[in-house]
Amino acid sequence: MKSVNGRFVSSLFVLGILAVMCGGSLYAQYGLHHIPCQLCLIQRYCVIACIILMLLALALHRFPRVYQRIIDVTCIGLFLGFITAMYQLLIQYHILSEPGFCRVNLPVNVSLEELESIVRQNTVVSCANLGPTIFDFPMSAYSAIAFMFVFVYFSLTSNSEE
Repeated sequence: MKSVNGRFVSSLFVLGILAVMCGGSLYAQYGLHHIPCQLCLIQRYCVIACIILMLLALALHRFPRVYQRIIDVTCIGLFLGFITAMYQLLIQYHILSEPGFCRVNLPVNVSLEELESIVRQNTVVSCANLGPTIFDFPMSAYSAIAFMFVFVYFSLTSNSEE
């Protein structure tokens, strides 16, 4: 059985990674003024749900069965976040077509001032937009890597023998 301290440390480690992911997305939105697309928001919801679950796991780390069930649900959230990030990457690199809920539909026969007003009021951002990049990789690539790393880490290290 994994020790109580081991569970606590691994939970803190994952919580730290999730906090960095959440902080990075908030910095991109409010610091860099990048409006998140629908798929970015879904990934953010997965991260927030996993943070809440990890806080719960930390609170209940002394109860192995309960802890393991929380970790199992967290792993599902991490995997869903990974799938969403990979889907966004495939859209951004034009391997898959952009779904309707991600498209920005702008009118064609309007003046430049009207178009600027519409763009400023529009809160929907195309999921095909690469947005901020680091070393020419979009944030969705880093998100996919982080989701998969934490998912694999937890899958390999959190199994307790009951």
